[in-house]
Amino acid sequence: MNNNKIEVLETASKYIVNLKMGINKAVEYYQEGRENEACNLIIPITEGMEWLNNAIRLTSEIQKEPISFDVMNGKLVEVLEAFENSDYILVGDLLEYEIMPIIQRIEEIVNKTINN
Repeated sequence: MNNNKIEVLETASKYIVNLKMGINKAVEYYQEGRENEACNLIIPITEGMEWLNNAIRLTSEIQKEPISFDVMNGKLVEVLEAFENSDYILVGDLLEYEIMPIIQRIEEIVNKTINN
């Protein structure tokens, strides 16, 4: 059973790399005023975060440190509000300065778990 959970975390580790690239690309598009291109990335990013959340939840008992999505979920609400208000500068800033550090911390814990 734990081997399956390690495999889930290994997949999550690889996926986080892609998720971070997508977030960085969306931030870049927002900063360049290319809102349409950035907005096209939001759905795949949110779906990716949802998948990651499920993977983390399913593997909670083998993680080296507990990972909580509570802070992430609060930040995602802020992203949604900014998105609904068409405040794309704020969306980009939230992705870059609030969401990305959380994703990076999750990545550290996931990698620590699968490498030990």
